Amino acid sequence: MRDSNWLCLDCSKDTFDEYYGVHNHLWRRAVDRSQRHGMLCLSCLERRLGRSLRFEDFKSVPVNGRIAQFLAQRPNSANAFAPAEEGGHCVEYDDSPMRWEDYGLIDELTANQLGNIDAALMSLAARQPRKVASIVGRTMTSSPARVPGLPDYFYLERIRLLVESGALRLAVATDDLMKGEVFLS
Repeated sequence: MRDSNWLCLDCSKDTFDEYYGVHNHLWRRAVDRSQRHGMLCLSCLERRLGRSLRFEDFKSVPVNGRIAQFLAQRPNSANAFAPAEEGGHCVEYDDSPMRWEDYGLIDELTANQLGNIDAALMSLAARQPRKVASIVGRTMTSSPARVPGLPDYFYLERIRLLVESGALRLAVATDDLMKGEVFLS
C-alpha cells in the first residue's frame, strides 16, 4: 500500500499513476485551501470543476506526458483539444505561482511540530554528506515527526532554512537543493 498522500481526497483512489499538474488557477478553484496539499484523481477534479478537462488545463511539464492519452479516451474527447472560449474570446486567468499562503495545512503547524520536523531532518543528517532527497523522503514516510499531507517541498524548505541557519551545510553548491547533499556543521 502506497503512502496515503497519494490517495484522492474525494474517492480515495491511488493517484500515483495519475500524477499531473494543472494550472494553478484551476487548482485554487477546485480545491479548498485546507486541502491543496492533497491529490485528486482526474475524474474527481473534473467533478469539482463541473466540466471535462481540456488539454490547455495542464501545465507544459514532463509529468503531463500521458495527459493527451487520458483526454483522448474520454467521452467528447474532440472537445478536449479545442481552446476554451467564453463570449467569443479566449479566457485569461491569473496563474501566478502557488505561495505558502495557498496551503492551509502549513498555517496550522505549531511551533512544536516545526521543531520536531527540524529535529527529524537533523537526525537523518550526518558528518558525511547525505542526499537531501533521501532525508526528505525518509522524514515524509517514516519519521514520527511526519505530518500527513505535507508536501516534499515543505520539508525541502525546512532543510534550506537549516542550511541558512548554519545547522546544516551544503556539500556542494547547487541550484536544485533536492539534488544536493548536506551534512552536520
